Amino acid sequence: MSLEDCKPSSQANPPSISDIQDQIRSTCEDIVSFCSQSTDKTFYQVERSLHIQISSLACLFFQRFLMSFHEQFD
Repeated sequence: MSLEDCKPSSQANPPSISDIQDQIRSTCEDIVSFCSQSTDKTFYQVERSLHIQISSLACLFFQRFLMSFHEQFD
């Protein structure tokens, strides 16, 4: 983890649930597009890139879960 990762968010307010859902849809479309394209990269490079994209998608789903959980207690 670098020092830049520890900085506070530049956003004044957290994103809305609809913003997170839009990000999830966009990320899913990007992953499908990535899997559909031909590439000259090695299997390891493609696997590594796909792993990063799927991890990002998992974080968005977790963020969506936390936001909806927070709304229940609000």
